[in-house]
Amino acid sequence: SYFLYENAGGNGGAWNTASTNGGYYMDVTYNAGAGDKTERVWLPAVVRNHDIQVRALVNAGGKLELTFNVQPWTDVKQSWNYTDVASLAAGGELEWADGTNKGQLETVYKKDENGEDTEVVDYRFRNITVSNTTPATCTFHIDTPTGATWQAMFASGDISAFEFVDENLQSLGNTTYGNVGTQAATLRIRATKPAEEINRTQSAFLDIVVKTADGRIIKVNNLMKDGDSGEIRYKMVQVK
Repeated sequence: SYFLYENAGGNGGAWNTASTNGGYYMDVTYNAGAGDKTERVWLPAVVRNHDIQVRALVNAGGKLELTFNVQPWTDVKQSWNYTDVASLAAGGELEWADGTNKGQLETVYKKDENGEDTEVVDYRFRNITVSNTTPATCTFHIDTPTGATWQAMFASGDISAFEFVDENLQSLGNTTYGNVGTQAATLRIRATKPAEEINRTQSAFLDIVVKTADGRIIKVNNLMKDGDSGEIRYKMVQVK
């Protein structure tokens, strides 16, 4: 057996059809009584947890000898420092409290050069309707890297229309921080003004990142998920 790196490239539909996207191939040399002959066998895409069997058929009484010459791999080394990786505790994904007014899942598509929607998803999101009285509350738990802090903020919209508050409903402003580590974090979000004092619907996205001890900003993968829809965003909305 030989173990190959995964390779999405593959043959063009048959063993003797050359790949046009960097697929693997194997040269097979054989002798059927008329001298050595070499055939190139193009392999299909190589994917994890699958095996590829190359079989040769000969007439009864024939003799087939296969010689495999495996070329050396080019060594590639990469070092990982897991103090640089922002990870979630088990069950640490962002969760909204029961009773939170969540909207339907919506999809935003990437635009083409003419400004028209393509079929490529840019991101998905849900609206979270908030008021100036009872805050919308969510929890999450980021447990690495040690010594880092998480930072929650509002972005891409009416940033000043929303604020974080503490358990006593005292304002923390439109950015708040906490320590990464052993305890889950709680965010309480409300609108800064009563609905009767605004002249249109206000909205802004909630963003949460990790800031390392040396000042680098790290995205937290899978912090905001929505079942089979994968990662999404949450948009805070105050309706006029």
